[in-house]
Amino acid sequence: MNKETYVKEVIKKLECSQSKKKEIKQKLESDLEGAIKDGETLTDIIERMGTAKETAKEFNETFSDEEKKKAKYGKTLKVIAIIAAIVVALLVLVFNLLPKTTSLSDSKIFTEEAVSMKVLEVIETMDQSDYDSFFALSGEELVSAISEQDLESVKAQIATDWGNNNSIGKIYCYEITQMGTHYAGAQVSVEYDHVNVIYTMSFDEDMRLVGFYIK
Repeated sequence: MNKETYVKEVIKKLECSQSKKKEIKQKLESDLEGAIKDGETLTDIIERMGTAKETAKEFNETFSDEEKKKAKYGKTLKVIAIIAAIVVALLVLVFNLLPKTTSLSDSKIFTEEAVSMKVLEVIETMDQSDYDSFFALSGEELVSAISEQDLESVKAQIATDWGNNNSIGKIYCYEITQMGTHYAGAQVSVEYDHVNVIYTMSFDEDMRLVGFYIK
Protein backbone atom coordinates (compact mmCIF):
# COMPACT_ATOMS: atom_id res chain seq x y z
CA MET A 1 0.00 0.00 0.00
CA ASN A 2 1.24 3.50 -0.80
CA LYS A 3 0.22 6.86 0.60
CA GLU A 4 -2.35 7.59 -2.12
CA THR A 5 -4.06 4.21 -1.67
CA TYR A 6 -4.23 4.66 2.11
CA VAL A 7 -5.84 8.09 1.79
CA LYS A 8 -8.27 6.83 -0.84
CA GLU A 9 -9.37 3.92 1.38
CA VAL A 10 -9.96 6.25 4.33
CA ILE A 11 -11.99 8.74 2.27
CA LYS A 12 -14.11 5.96 0.76
CA LYS A 13 -15.24 4.85 4.22
CA LEU A 14 -16.16 8.31 5.53
CA GLU A 15 -19.82 9.06 6.29
CA CYS A 16 -19.88 12.76 5.48
CA SER A 17 -20.47 15.25 2.68
CA GLN A 18 -18.18 15.59 -0.31
CA SER A 19 -16.91 18.95 0.91
CA LYS A 20 -15.95 17.41 4.26
CA LYS A 21 -14.24 14.51 2.52
CA LYS A 22 -12.21 16.95 0.46
CA GLU A 23 -11.18 18.80 3.61
CA ILE A 24 -10.12 15.60 5.39
CA LYS A 25 -8.30 14.33 2.28
CA GLN A 26 -6.19 17.48 2.15
CA LYS A 27 -5.42 17.23 5.87
CA LEU A 28 -4.48 13.54 5.66
CA GLU A 29 -2.20 14.11 2.67
CA SER A 30 -0.52 16.99 4.45
CA ASP A 31 -0.04 14.99 7.68
CA LEU A 32 1.37 12.01 5.81
CA GLU A 33 3.78 14.11 3.77
CA GLY A 34 4.96 15.86 6.94
CA ALA A 35 5.50 12.58 8.77
CA ILE A 36 7.41 11.07 5.85
CA LYS A 37 9.64 14.14 5.66
CA ASP A 38 10.35 13.69 9.36
CA GLY A 39 11.69 10.22 8.59
CA GLU A 40 8.71 7.97 9.31
CA THR A 41 7.86 5.17 6.91
CA LEU A 42 4.29 4.58 5.76
CA THR A 43 4.27 1.38 7.83
CA ASP A 44 5.23 3.38 10.93
CA ILE A 45 2.52 5.94 10.22
CA ILE A 46 -0.19 3.30 9.75
CA GLU A 47 0.85 1.58 12.99
CA ARG A 48 0.51 4.93 14.76
CA MET A 49 -2.66 6.19 13.06
CA GLY A 50 -4.36 2.84 12.48
CA THR A 51 -5.55 1.10 9.36
CA ALA A 52 -7.68 2.95 6.82
CA LYS A 53 -10.78 1.36 8.35
CA GLU A 54 -9.77 2.37 11.90
CA THR A 55 -8.87 5.92 10.84
CA ALA A 56 -12.16 6.35 9.01
CA LYS A 57 -14.05 5.04 12.03
CA GLU A 58 -12.41 7.66 14.25
CA PHE A 59 -13.44 10.42 11.88
CA ASN A 60 -16.99 9.06 11.58
CA GLU A 61 -17.42 9.13 15.35
CA THR A 62 -16.73 12.87 15.35
CA PHE A 63 -19.27 13.79 12.66
CA SER A 64 -22.52 15.45 13.65
CA ASP A 65 -25.91 13.98 12.77
CA GLU A 66 -26.33 16.76 10.23
CA GLU A 67 -23.08 15.77 8.52
CA LYS A 68 -24.17 12.13 8.39
CA LYS A 69 -27.52 13.16 6.86
CA LYS A 70 -25.62 14.97 4.13
CA ALA A 71 -23.69 11.77 3.45
CA LYS A 72 -26.90 9.72 3.12
CA TYR A 73 -28.42 12.37 0.87
CA GLY A 74 -25.32 12.31 -1.32
CA LYS A 75 -25.49 8.51 -1.61
CA THR A 76 -29.18 8.73 -2.54
CA LEU A 77 -28.40 11.21 -5.30
CA LYS A 78 -25.63 8.95 -6.55
CA VAL A 79 -27.97 5.96 -6.68
CA ILE A 80 -30.59 8.04 -8.52
CA ALA A 81 -27.94 9.18 -11.00
CA ILE A 82 -26.84 5.58 -11.62
CA ILE A 83 -30.45 4.43 -12.12
CA ALA A 84 -31.09 7.34 -14.48
CA ALA A 85 -27.96 6.44 -16.47
CA ILE A 86 -29.11 2.80 -16.73
CA VAL A 87 -32.59 3.88 -17.87
CA VAL A 88 -31.09 6.13 -20.54
CA ALA A 89 -28.79 3.32 -21.69
CA LEU A 90 -31.75 0.92 -21.93
CA LEU A 91 -33.80 3.45 -23.88
CA VAL A 92 -30.93 3.92 -26.33
CA LEU A 93 -30.60 0.14 -26.67
CA VAL A 94 -34.34 -0.32 -27.29
CA PHE A 95 -34.32 2.56 -29.79
CA ASN A 96 -31.48 0.90 -31.70
CA LEU A 97 -33.20 -2.48 -31.65
CA LEU A 98 -36.51 -1.19 -32.93
CA PRO A 99 -36.83 -1.11 -36.72
CA LYS A 100 -37.00 2.35 -38.30
CA THR A 101 -39.06 2.90 -41.42
CA THR A 102 -38.19 5.59 -43.98
CA SER A 103 -39.21 6.46 -47.51
CA LEU A 104 -37.64 4.29 -50.19
CA SER A 105 -37.05 7.38 -52.29
CA ASP A 106 -34.34 8.38 -49.80
CA SER A 107 -32.65 4.97 -49.94
CA LYS A 108 -29.09 4.59 -51.19
CA ILE A 109 -29.55 0.81 -51.54
CA PHE A 110 -32.99 0.12 -53.02
CA THR A 111 -35.11 1.58 -55.81
CA GLU A 112 -38.90 1.47 -56.04
CA GLU A 113 -38.68 -0.01 -59.54
CA ALA A 114 -36.49 -2.94 -58.45
CA VAL A 115 -38.59 -3.64 -55.36
CA SER A 116 -41.87 -3.43 -57.27
CA MET A 117 -40.63 -5.84 -59.92
CA LYS A 118 -39.60 -8.31 -57.23
CA VAL A 119 -43.00 -7.99 -55.55
CA LEU A 120 -44.73 -8.80 -58.82
CA GLU A 121 -42.50 -11.87 -59.27
CA VAL A 122 -43.46 -13.17 -55.83
CA ILE A 123 -47.17 -12.58 -56.47
CA GLU A 124 -46.92 -14.48 -59.74
CA THR A 125 -45.42 -17.50 -57.97
CA MET A 126 -48.35 -17.48 -55.54
CA ASP A 127 -50.93 -17.11 -58.33
CA GLN A 128 -49.47 -20.13 -60.11
CA SER A 129 -48.69 -22.08 -56.91
CA ASP A 130 -45.14 -22.25 -58.24
CA TYR A 131 -43.46 -22.77 -54.90
CA ASP A 132 -40.12 -23.82 -56.37
CA SER A 133 -39.84 -20.37 -57.90
CA PHE A 134 -41.10 -18.79 -54.66
CA PHE A 135 -38.32 -20.42 -52.65
CA ALA A 136 -35.79 -19.56 -55.36
CA LEU A 137 -36.60 -15.90 -54.72
CA SER A 138 -36.29 -16.32 -50.93
CA GLY A 139 -33.45 -16.06 -48.47
CA GLU A 140 -32.16 -19.11 -46.58
CA GLU A 141 -33.91 -18.21 -43.31
CA LEU A 142 -37.32 -17.94 -44.96
CA VAL A 143 -36.77 -21.18 -46.88
CA SER A 144 -35.94 -23.01 -43.64
CA ALA A 145 -38.87 -21.41 -41.78
CA ILE A 146 -41.78 -22.30 -44.07
CA SER A 147 -42.72 -25.12 -46.40
CA GLU A 148 -44.94 -25.55 -49.46
CA GLN A 149 -47.60 -27.01 -47.17
CA ASP A 150 -47.44 -23.92 -44.97
CA LEU A 151 -48.06 -21.66 -47.95
CA GLU A 152 -50.98 -23.79 -49.13
CA SER A 153 -52.44 -23.76 -45.63
CA VAL A 154 -52.21 -19.98 -45.35
CA LYS A 155 -53.85 -19.52 -48.74
CA ALA A 156 -56.67 -21.89 -47.74
CA GLN A 157 -57.30 -19.97 -44.52
CA ILE A 158 -57.96 -16.84 -46.55
CA ALA A 159 -60.19 -18.62 -49.09
CA THR A 160 -60.38 -22.11 -50.56
CA ASP A 161 -60.64 -20.67 -54.07
CA TRP A 162 -59.13 -17.29 -54.84
CA GLY A 163 -60.02 -17.30 -58.52
CA ASN A 164 -58.10 -15.31 -61.11
CA ASN A 165 -55.88 -12.31 -60.40
CA ASN A 166 -57.93 -9.39 -61.71
CA SER A 167 -55.91 -6.37 -60.63
CA ILE A 168 -52.91 -5.34 -58.55
CA GLY A 169 -53.14 -2.09 -56.62
CA LYS A 170 -50.44 0.47 -55.97
CA ILE A 171 -47.30 -1.04 -54.44
CA TYR A 172 -46.23 0.94 -51.37
CA CYS A 173 -42.48 0.65 -50.83
CA TYR A 174 -40.34 1.71 -47.87
CA GLU A 175 -36.96 1.05 -46.30
CA ILE A 176 -36.51 -0.66 -42.93
CA THR A 177 -33.34 -0.17 -40.88
CA GLN A 178 -32.65 -2.28 -37.82
CA MET A 179 -29.30 -2.39 -35.99
CA GLY A 180 -27.49 -1.13 -39.07
CA THR A 181 -29.08 -3.65 -41.45
CA HIS A 182 -31.26 -2.40 -44.31
CA TYR A 183 -34.31 -4.05 -45.81
CA ALA A 184 -36.84 -3.02 -48.44
CA GLY A 185 -40.46 -3.39 -47.42
CA ALA A 186 -43.54 -3.42 -49.61
CA GLN A 187 -47.28 -3.77 -49.27
CA VAL A 188 -49.87 -4.20 -51.99
CA SER A 189 -53.51 -5.21 -52.34
CA VAL A 190 -54.47 -7.72 -55.03
CA GLU A 191 -58.05 -8.30 -56.22
CA TYR A 192 -58.94 -11.88 -57.14
CA ASP A 193 -62.31 -13.24 -58.31
CA HIS A 194 -63.41 -14.29 -54.84
CA VAL A 195 -61.14 -12.47 -52.39
CA ASN A 196 -58.93 -9.45 -51.89
CA VAL A 197 -55.47 -10.25 -50.56
CA ILE A 198 -52.98 -7.87 -48.97
CA TYR A 199 -49.35 -8.90 -49.45
CA THR A 200 -46.65 -7.61 -47.13
CA MET A 201 -43.05 -8.47 -48.04
CA SER A 202 -39.51 -7.54 -47.11
CA PHE A 203 -36.27 -8.05 -49.01
CA ASP A 204 -32.64 -7.99 -47.95
CA GLU A 205 -29.94 -5.97 -49.71
CA ASP A 206 -29.49 -8.80 -52.23
CA MET A 207 -33.22 -8.56 -53.01
CA ARG A 208 -33.97 -11.96 -51.53
CA LEU A 209 -37.39 -12.37 -49.94
CA VAL A 210 -36.87 -12.52 -46.17
CA GLY A 211 -40.32 -11.59 -44.88
CA PHE A 212 -43.72 -12.67 -46.24
CA TYR A 213 -47.22 -12.14 -44.89
CA ILE A 214 -50.65 -12.31 -46.54
CA LYS A 215 -54.11 -11.60 -45.22
